[in-house]
Amino acid sequence: LRAYYDAHAEDFKPIRQAVVGRIALQYSTPEEKSRMKRLAESILRKLEEGSDFYMLAFFYSTWRQTSERGPAMFLFKNLKPDNDLFSRETNRYLFDVLPLRKASSILDEGNAFNLFIVENRDDRKGESFEEAQRKIRTQLEHRKREENRRRLRDEILKRAYVWPEDLFKT
Repeated sequence: LRAYYDAHAEDFKPIRQAVVGRIALQYSTPEEKSRMKRLAESILRKLEEGSDFYMLAFFYSTWRQTSERGPAMFLFKNLKPDNDLFSRETNRYLFDVLPLRKASSILDEGNAFNLFIVENRDDRKGESFEEAQRKIRTQLEHRKREENRRRLRDEILKRAYVWPEDLFKT
């Protein structure tokens, strides 16, 4: 059990992350800032009336995230609370204050007005070896049972007479 715990230490570490949607309205001049502020207020009203966050993000957001699998627009998966994308205050708001699936207020962050929605939070505490023993034992027993079932099935198939011979061939 200890060997399994040590080999899979990552599985027992604490995890704190979230899936966060973002509408960002970037600006670079005072005039643009004023226009983007009015647009953010309009978007917030639409959200309060029940409009879909991601549809509004698609039409209005001036920011899009890309990933190695192509565009992952408007969404941060596995965002950590100590990320350097947002200020400490914004991260605290996203992880500790903003309710799930509720649009945030307008946040002015750097050179953009942001609206956020937290889709999911994963806030698991770590497990010590003593706490994880039962879970590890269950996983290892399950793995052993499945291995024995596979061996039994393979042995039965070896001894079985199947006609026509190519019935199970692919």
